[in-house]
Amino acid sequence: MRITAGLLIIHRNRVLLVQQRCDPDKSRLSIPKGGISDGECPLDAAIRETAEETGVIVDRKYIDTAPRLLNIHNKVFGRRLIYFIVNLPDNDPLPHIEIYDSREIVWAGMLDAENAFVHIQRSQLPILFHLDETHIDSRILDRLLSDGYISKSRHPTEELYIYDYTNKCKRDEYWNEVTLWCRGIILDGNNKILYHPIKKFFEYEQLYPEFRPRTSDFKIYEKKDGFLGILYWTDGLPFLATRNSFISYPGIRGNAILYNKYSHLFHLLDSRYTYFFEIVFPNDFLVTDYGETEDLFLLGAYDNDKMLEIPLENIDLPIPRVRRYHMHGGISELMQHDSARGEGYVLLFDDHSRLKIKFPQ
Repeated sequence: MRITAGLLIIHRNRVLLVQQRCDPDKSRLSIPKGGISDGECPLDAAIRETAEETGVIVDRKYIDTAPRLLNIHNKVFGRRLIYFIVNLPDNDPLPHIEIYDSREIVWAGMLDAENAFVHIQRSQLPILFHLDETHIDSRILDRLLSDGYISKSRHPTEELYIYDYTNKCKRDEYWNEVTLWCRGIILDGNNKILYHPIKKFFEYEQLYPEFRPRTSDFKIYEKKDGFLGILYWTDGLPFLATRNSFISYPGIRGNAILYNKYSHLFHLLDSRYTYFFEIVFPNDFLVTDYGETEDLFLLGAYDNDKMLEIPLENIDLPIPRVRRYHMHGGISELMQHDSARGEGYVLLFDDHSRLKIKFPQ
């Protein structure tokens, strides 16, 4: 597995890309990136490599220090790119570019979005999602669909499309910002994101070392063993979709619960939000036995206008919700817990990232 780190530098909707010597026709441009030295953190490596390849020295105050991922690990090869986003102020001049590592880099420059899509190497296409995070460009979606890493389903009557990652995506560990969001994300016909789901999250052992949390500051919630329900609207009425369908059987059961038990609360729902629910009903698909329970459990919500998640505690909606545990212990301690009456825990961190811990039973 080759692991590299780099910076995605954005300025006035242009992105800094480099041409490697092995790319004579500029058809496989890349963000500046390189290997991580022993004892070096990915962010420091990304800053160093960018300076070596382009001469651009970035003020750290403009760097979003949350690492982003571009990963593949299949039977043929493995690559992991850890990158950080730099949004330079519009009123700043264009970065001064001077190539120092001429053995590998023959050109570097700021490209507008259209040229970046044309010339960036195919594997890095999902990185360009960050140029406009309100949409997912059709070239990114088409590539992921044709490669079998995401699926797409249309609403029966509306021009709405729901995307989900596939088993091949899991098998190849083909994780990037787009496939991680494709967990029930709903787009319109112009690929505008209308409803955000809960972003894909992992168990501790599944997390790559560079992405494992290094803090004990988190909230602990029960992990319900059900079906994720994503609330969306058509003709002024709310409905539930599941991860890959508007008309799945769990979704149909979820909508029956929504309308039979909670239609009197519809006026309290904010149409600007995507609400997340766990759909629970008696079935043979799941491991945890909840008896005759048939209900929706609120997990949280996402403000689609402000593009941020809303804490469960801030949602004023009188509907069952997943239990929060106010005990506190480190991750390693929580991983020792076990119970036959539940599936596990979900840890929620300040940056809205999540981690799942499943009970051994």
